Amino acid sequence: MAASSLLALLDDIATILDDVAILTKVAAKKSAAVADDVAALTKVATQKTAGVLGDDLALNAEQVTGVRAERELPVVWAVFKGSLVNKAILVPAALLVSAFAPWAVIPLLMLGGAFLCYEGFEKVAHKLLHRASDDAAHHAELTQALLDPRTDLAAVERAKIKGAVRTDFVLSAEIIVIALGTVATAPFVTRVGVLAGIAVVMTVGVYGLVAGIVKLDDAGLRLSRSTGSGGLARAQQAVGRGILGAAPWLMRFLSVAGTAAMFLVGGGILAHGIPAVHHWTEGLAAGGGLAGSLGPPLANAAVGVAAGGLLVGIAKLAGRLGRRQTILASLLAALPAGAGAETVVVKAARLIDGRGGPPLAPAMVRIEGDRFAEVGAKVAIPVGARVLDLGAASLLPGLIDLHTHLTDKDDVHWEEALLKTTPSQAVLWGARNARVTLEAGFTTCRDMGPTWPYADVDLRDAIAQGAVPGPRMLVAGNYVSPTGGAGDARQFSLFVDVPMVRNLADGPDEVVKAVRTNLKHGADHVKILATGAVLSKGIPPGQQSYSDAEIQAAVTEAKRWGRTVAAHAHGTEGIKAAIRAGVRTVDHGSMLDAEAISMLEASSTYYVPTLYISQVVPGDPKVPEPERERGRRLRERQLQSFKDALAAGLPIGFATDVPVMPHGENAKELAFRVSLGESPMSALVSATRLNAEILGLADRAGTVEPGKWADLVAVADDPLQDITAVQRVGFVMKAGVVYRDALTRR
Repeated sequence: MAASSLLALLDDIATILDDVAILTKVAAKKSAAVADDVAALTKVATQKTAGVLGDDLALNAEQVTGVRAERELPVVWAVFKGSLVNKAILVPAALLVSAFAPWAVIPLLMLGGAFLCYEGFEKVAHKLLHRASDDAAHHAELTQALLDPRTDLAAVERAKIKGAVRTDFVLSAEIIVIALGTVATAPFVTRVGVLAGIAVVMTVGVYGLVAGIVKLDDAGLRLSRSTGSGGLARAQQAVGRGILGAAPWLMRFLSVAGTAAMFLVGGGILAHGIPAVHHWTEGLAAGGGLAGSLGPPLANAAVGVAAGGLLVGIAKLAGRLGRRQTILASLLAALPAGAGAETVVVKAARLIDGRGGPPLAPAMVRIEGDRFAEVGAKVAIPVGARVLDLGAASLLPGLIDLHTHLTDKDDVHWEEALLKTTPSQAVLWGARNARVTLEAGFTTCRDMGPTWPYADVDLRDAIAQGAVPGPRMLVAGNYVSPTGGAGDARQFSLFVDVPMVRNLADGPDEVVKAVRTNLKHGADHVKILATGAVLSKGIPPGQQSYSDAEIQAAVTEAKRWGRTVAAHAHGTEGIKAAIRAGVRTVDHGSMLDAEAISMLEASSTYYVPTLYISQVVPGDPKVPEPERERGRRLRERQLQSFKDALAAGLPIGFATDVPVMPHGENAKELAFRVSLGESPMSALVSATRLNAEILGLADRAGTVEPGKWADLVAVADDPLQDITAVQRVGFVMKAGVVYRDALTRR
């Protein structure tokens, strides 16, 4: 059983190395002319052609595979190290199964046996059902691709090594399961010793043998090129020619023996697990003689062939049996998205992970696909991983802004935009603003209503579909405003209308209809204008513009849809009405009093101020003077409200209200909050972990932890010492994709 398992593993390792490099065989032919002419022999011997190691194992050629001859052993060494890591995972897992779930050993063993039978039959089916010309065409196509100067051969090598290690995991699991089945009833210490010993011996033995095989033809080639006319030189040449001639036959032997071993081992496991078949084979053995010796293994092989044929037939009916496709490929295809994606390791001087604890220094973060996989002062760097060394930089989670207007230009007042721009312009400028915002380190934004309704929905979808780069967006679609309120688009003149903007809703019934309309058209949340605004000609910002019943109607309807409501609220009474109704956030919250703070403490509503704009609006020339004056009158109360909330220990969300301040300058809000008394760490937590919690994304975003979206930002300096460092972002990754990198050491 052990010997057969080894042959089966060797055959599959051969297939792995076909992925690592299209290994080649020596085309030297035995002839007197070649024997007499070393130069001719050399020319023929260097014409290596592609083949599967296991069917016709041979060795690498630079011009064919892109894995140079001097890279053959490093490639094998890299796969060997990956195999050791695989064993370090599998052996403890097998011991845990045997200790706590011994009932699972037999099913696992049967599954491994079925896998071997399937794979063996698939190899036979491939040989029978595919023409040699098909293989030749495939190899020629692959060779041409690798010879293309645009092909990154180093990347090809890394990818193939990674695939080889992944395949080795499945093959190693087969061996460990088989070994576990043989010692399942032995004492625990014996199981530990057997599994560990097999793991080490198999890994060292198999890859040592593979290393010898991949250099076999090189040795033969060197010997065949021996110079001189003496007896020793002729003997070396003869040995070299012998090696070159024997190498293809060795490969064919390994292929045939390995495939046969798959049926013997897999069939034997299945036969042992089926009582009737097991008793029958025992009866054959008991008969003695030649039949007793050959009967059981032949019976096992027959079971293996039958089981493999059945499984391959099922797979073929399901449309999964394609060229060179094994069950392993089917299993890998079924893995979650990103499982086979690129692995990236980011190194930096420190990590502020968003949870509020001390920074991790130094820091390494491993990303698999679009998720964080491992975080620590030192993490394992898998074979083939791309390493980004950011030197003295500080890592942060991707930043989150809870109040943006990405489709609005920062040099046009929103009222003027309604009269002089178009919705298509808004979306196009939105694409520009989204890119600028992402490159500033903000990987997620809650957009709070566009000037042109639903332009934000289109921008969100374009970003999500990869058409344009930008932050992950959650959008409001359209304001819900009362007549004369902050979002009334008909406040310019009695004789001017903007027909496309239909956002006015008066009374609970109209509010419910407006909420339904927005959600129907793709909004992620609802924005209701509970008070007047600074940048508006309507009701003053300190006054409540929606009644308690109207705000409650919006919240109740949104909850039916599983959505939340954000209330634009400056004035005290509007803030309290919104809290009572159960909104998710009070945005701006400029006029908090002690009662409002107490209500926030006792509720699930969050206070989300936008403070830096208080320094921008009063002096902004594009803002009409009456609105600038509104800003001046509100400013001091707005800042005091923040200080009072800070003193009370309220969780305070982070938001900016861009483009009241220019797009891409969102991080100025952090520095301004710190200038008002907040600690740098608290401000950073607000813009990361807390904001993710507010958005309902705490399980996916906001902190650098395994399993979460790989949203990562880096700045050159330490933001805990100088919070303005966050205004100079040098590295941005969103969902594992790097969008900006000015920090990686080249």
